[in-house]
Amino acid sequence: MEKSAYLLIILILLFPLTGCIGADNETEVPLACSELGFTTHEVTTSYPDFEFETWIEKNTIRHAIYIHNSDLSYFEEATQVLANEQIFNLTPYKSPVLDTHTQIKVDQIYWANNTVDSIDYNIGDVVCLIENPEIVLIHDGRGDARWCKSIPLRLENGNYEHHQPNCNFLLTENLDETSTIRGSIEFPNNSVTPEKCDDLPPINSFNSSIVGVNLSVAGSWGHFGGGNEFRVHYNGIESNYVKSYFIDAIEQDMYPINQQASIRSMGIQNNIPLQDCNIAAVLLYADENLTDSASLDRNLTTADTWEVIAKECSFDRSNPLLGESQLQFSNGCSGMFAGMSPSFCEDNPDICETWTNEIQPESSHMFYGNFTQAIINQNYSMWHAMLADQVHSINSDVVYEKQNLTEEFFENFTSKVGAIDLENASRLDLAQNHWQLRHSPYTNSTFNWSFEPNNGNLESRVVSPIAESVLLQDRIYNNTGWGYGGIFVPSTTYEIHTWVMGPNPTPLLSEYLLTVVLERDGNGTLSIVAIADYTIVIPR
Repeated sequence: MEKSAYLLIILILLFPLTGCIGADNETEVPLACSELGFTTHEVTTSYPDFEFETWIEKNTIRHAIYIHNSDLSYFEEATQVLANEQIFNLTPYKSPVLDTHTQIKVDQIYWANNTVDSIDYNIGDVVCLIENPEIVLIHDGRGDARWCKSIPLRLENGNYEHHQPNCNFLLTENLDETSTIRGSIEFPNNSVTPEKCDDLPPINSFNSSIVGVNLSVAGSWGHFGGGNEFRVHYNGIESNYVKSYFIDAIEQDMYPINQQASIRSMGIQNNIPLQDCNIAAVLLYADENLTDSASLDRNLTTADTWEVIAKECSFDRSNPLLGESQLQFSNGCSGMFAGMSPSFCEDNPDICETWTNEIQPESSHMFYGNFTQAIINQNYSMWHAMLADQVHSINSDVVYEKQNLTEEFFENFTSKVGAIDLENASRLDLAQNHWQLRHSPYTNSTFNWSFEPNNGNLESRVVSPIAESVLLQDRIYNNTGWGYGGIFVPSTTYEIHTWVMGPNPTPLLSEYLLTVVLERDGNGTLSIVAIADYTIVIPR
């Protein structure tokens, strides 16, 4: 099949018919459960306890329904929810967040005039669940931390694999900041409306350039960015019959529907009718320059596997849920963004001109991760190269000249920091059990050595164990710059990074605390201008 015909099928966006009882968005929505002609249930929303309180307790909810786990039975047949005079489709995740609470995601309503409505309620509000047989719920491919529950596995070299058995794939985090997703070949499979799958182009077929993958990985856009390598392991991962292809850079400009200023390079598609057929599709080229369409060597089977290699990836951990032994992880890779949206730039020329002329800065997250790895590996030269010409101690009065810092100093410094008691230890060991926290000066007028975890508020601050010793020194960190002694450096580009361990995960360390201040020069280059002179052992 011609590429243009395939794109015509997979790029047509057909949005879900939510916001109504039937198929007409103009239909007046009843105001109460009792006015609906279907089986309904009124359920009171409740707050899922996190290790730290989050903004969700005091703010409007716009993406999911939170309810007690005891009310989960109401979702077994529910397909829609009525809230504030609007009806939204549910997504079929139905899996518990905690032993006491459950999170059910809710679809947005996409209107013909490019506006988007989201569910709008506060914790404690009553919502109406609807069992509407006219609505067929499908997995929408966004993935979910509990639907695709992750089972982490540490590899001998310090990398990590996250197995997703419910979703038939695994993700590997590598120390070189590459990441891979691997899974089995998938075929269209929809028992509700099989006729929709008949109109799909040839997938997994001899001489075809289209490969079917699991729908749950469709949200991993960074992995499926244009130009990324896509390997097919004919006869499975253990086979020597492996062939490399490259992912097509299909660009999507969805502004103003999602109000994003950038174009996404969507090398994986899950639009209707693919979504209806419970499959995602990847369009491949034979060469890295994306000039010649790929041609599969034979018809693929479920015994074959696929693998995507992505570069410049960052691995983050969000707040753990109360009672969980493992932090949730998020994984983002470069290649997802293909430039600024022309339609956005027409409406915002000044913003686009500024963005185009700006130097894209080095990632402070990756810089700090590499610095951490240099400490763990005791890589003196890498550590030394990352320092500024002059480095001050955060929590003492000492000031160091970079040229005077010897390997002996480095060895003494790393012994004070601590060590991970694992062979081939890596920053990923920290990432599995810690938060990497960052303070940027524009977030607070005066920095008092308290950090806010992801989704945190003023009640969820984590105070650094070295805060007391830092505040005893003549050290200044505020929104105008940083300084020590009689020196002050005006700056809005410095950042303070640290690792903080939550109480739930199992400790992997004798104790490890590494805090640094980064500064970015006019060229966007980062360097370390401050280090902790000593660390505090945290009793457990």
